[in-house]
Amino acid sequence: MFRKNLAAVALGALLATGGAHAITTSVALELALVIDVSGSVCSTAFDAFACPGLGTSEYQLQLDGYRAAFNDAGVRSAIESFAPSGGIAVGVYFFSQGVMRELGWQALATGAQSAAFGDAMGALARPRPTALTAISPSTGWEGVAGSGPILNTGTNVAGGIQAGAWGMEHNDFAGARRVIDVSGDGVQNSLLSGMGSCFENSAACNQVVDGVRASLAPDIVVNGLAIEGDLGVGGLTTWYGQYVQRGGFVVTAAGFDDFERAVVLKIGREIAGPEAAPVPVPESETMLMFFFGLLGIAAVVHRRAD
Repeated sequence: MFRKNLAAVALGALLATGGAHAITTSVALELALVIDVSGSVCSTAFDAFACPGLGTSEYQLQLDGYRAAFNDAGVRSAIESFAPSGGIAVGVYFFSQGVMRELGWQALATGAQSAAFGDAMGALARPRPTALTAISPSTGWEGVAGSGPILNTGTNVAGGIQAGAWGMEHNDFAGARRVIDVSGDGVQNSLLSGMGSCFENSAACNQVVDGVRASLAPDIVVNGLAIEGDLGVGGLTTWYGQYVQRGGFVVTAAGFDDFERAVVLKIGREIAGPEAAPVPVPESETMLMFFFGLLGIAAVVHRRAD
């Protein structure tokens, strides 16, 4: 009777909160792709983001990389291996000074689904610049693709991470693992709201990212892909390692021309899962090791005394 009453209370609490997760699909991994489309990422779509002296669009090089990743034989095989666990769920978020969801969350469990998702990413049009609006779930995170407060030209890495995490909490999936995959070519230079700026690499800017990272649910891992360029050799990789990464890793692209190689590697690692953790030593065995260690020390001291 007690268990039935407890279950009834739990169900009532769920219904009272709107039942956001009343129906979920279990998957092996929830993966939020958080992608930099700020003013420093040139494209041929708008004059404001022209690519002087470049033969191709940096924006398109990023999308071509994601297309290649989800068409990669190793990535497709890894996704298929998780089919018995529901496959994986992926959502795509663009960030500049604002943030928005660009592709809604969807499940991938077959190689064909992976390839179709990659092709859809490769065909994403660059969002048109819009007037700034304070970012929140109601003003862009889950808005209609192609609309929302995505651009001015600033870089809001923290906003992208926050949006990806919010999407994980409000999508229709329950992942055994949850990973936010952030890629970009610059450091934070925007307030979290998107309504103001801060100096790059200043304590104020860095604290914005650090604060969002610290607020994430404990199980969420954040990985980074740093596209090097303006900060000197290894400069952005170092910043991503210090302020973006959370329980994961950072991959470096030497530039946009190297992005495809880096993102195929990164997504392959994320989907395959973390390296095997060390086997924990049972507490009883730990105490025995400690005891025998003390005996060994005593024996050494005794020999020296002799």
